[in-house]
Amino acid sequence: NFARYDFVFCEDEIRLESENGIVEFLENNAPEFKRKLVKWEHFNRNFKYYFDNDCWELIRLSGTEPVFRVFAEFESDDEARTNIEILRGHIQNIK
Repeated sequence: NFARYDFVFCEDEIRLESENGIVEFLENNAPEFKRKLVKWEHFNRNFKYYFDNDCWELIRLSGTEPVFRVFAEFESDDEARTNIEILRGHIQNIK
């Protein structure tokens, strides 16, 4: 018997004044999420963070403006939004 999970998909954006240094910052500074981070990947203009129970969060740099699109799939809407806010706070630490 398998446990049933209702995953919530959440989308948001993070606006910044500039995209300078964002990719390098994210490559060298992992956010401190509340859920255990299993692994993360950087591909093209994307960073994807994987958590236990098949939860994930993807951050994608627009390429045309200093905006990140954030997609998250977690077991609840609250957890998805909490992790988006953690990522937002982390990115706002870019100097």
